[in-house]
Amino acid sequence: MVISRKRGIHPKESIKDFSSKDLKLLSTIKSDFKLITASPNVLSLKDLKSLKDLNFKVFGGHTDASFEETKTFLNNADGYTHLFNASSGLTARILVALEPHF
Repeated sequence: MVISRKRGIHPKESIKDFSSKDLKLLSTIKSDFKLITASPNVLSLKDLKSLKDLNFKVFGGHTDASFEETKTFLNNADGYTHLFNASSGLTARILVALEPHF
């Protein structure tokens, strides 16, 4: 659930779109701690909320999402992974989107 060109160390072949099949598979995980990082412009708000309903900690990262995509995602997510590493560069617009989360 990351942008292919922002995949960092992850192999290109391991990057894919999120589907209902993935949500079904993730719902079978029995653990007290479940964390997932997704690009704000790849994971829908509906899927983010579904993951939260399954007690996942959802973080944004590996993205080149717009200001609005980042802001909406982070207002519903638990945090941000790899801030500025495998993400867009530092800009005033990104700082405004992230500011409430620090």
